Amino acid sequence: MKPEDHNGKPRGEQLSAGYRQSNRLLWTVGLMLLPLVLVWFVGVLIYEVAVSFLGRNGASQSAGASR
Repeated sequence: MKPEDHNGKPRGEQLSAGYRQSNRLLWTVGLMLLPLVLVWFVGVLIYEVAVSFLGRNGASQSAGASR
């Protein structure tokens, strides 16, 4: 028996088509998540700077020690 799918296409062709589709989906999701990641990164950066700044004054030593 040939390794053919229900569509009658060879398996490799269908896999590459599915890969292309999933790749495009991945790009779409990635582009949608990029602003969120940037906002999160900037937030973490500000948080780290604030913790290090406050940690120097001894205000939030526990927050710095938990990392």
